[in-house]
Amino acid sequence: MYARTATLFLAVAGTILNSSVAIQLFALWRALRSFDIDTEYEGTENYTLNAVRIVWCLLSAYYAVAAIACAVGIIGVLRVSRPSTPKPVSPMP
Repeated sequence: MYARTATLFLAVAGTILNSSVAIQLFALWRALRSFDIDTEYEGTENYTLNAVRIVWCLLSAYYAVAAIACAVGIIGVLRVSRPSTPKPVSPMP
């Protein structure tokens, strides 16, 4: 019973933490979109900014999928009616 409670607690904590990080990253995406470098060197900044956007997108997707996985874990823990116990093995005659 304690293992199920601990699993439920960890799944809820993971869902809350991962979804909050994902929401923060998605909220800051607007600030990254408006970020523009105006310098006289136009060559390397565009590639750097694109790399930052790709990493930002990957991080956002990672935390969103992690939150979904934890939510599926909560559903799995709650759907199990009782913990399974192994059946006793009868001795061979």
